[in-house]
Amino acid sequence: MPTINEVLERVNRARPDAIDDKTKAAWLIELDGKLFRDVILRHRLTSGRELRGPIGVCPNCEATDGLKWDSVADSNACPACGWTDLPEVPKLFPEDGDKPLLVAAPDDILYDLYLMAQADFYNREADNYNNSALAYNTALDEWKKEYHRSHAPIGAGYYTNVF
Repeated sequence: MPTINEVLERVNRARPDAIDDKTKAAWLIELDGKLFRDVILRHRLTSGRELRGPIGVCPNCEATDGLKWDSVADSNACPACGWTDLPEVPKLFPEDGDKPLLVAAPDDILYDLYLMAQADFYNREADNYNNSALAYNTALDEWKKEYHRSHAPIGAGYYTNVF
């Protein structure tokens, strides 16, 4: 999975502009948080139909008591040390510049396209923005469809379409 620094390097090489890396990194952190809330937290963490199940030992502190397993999201957590198997989202730049972002290759191009669209928007380049936004939305839609195909969605907890 790409890091913030890798995406910034690719975008600055492909389309240099006057926007500083700190602003672009803030846009990436905002996008990654949105993808985490809107897509990943609405699906099980494990791909496929089978549940991974609860773990027996915390990989961080090796505790065996008090481990919590969320059967809906198929995720584990250790209250003793705060460990969880939810993906970690970068929150600060440059401190988290080398942490992996959520979307892996080959779909990670959506980060580049998002930064290009944002730069076009703030530079008031309407034609370029329309093209960049269309390319970004297409890449985002493809990634969402692939994620939805491979990870079961979390239901609302009640029956739907019964009658």
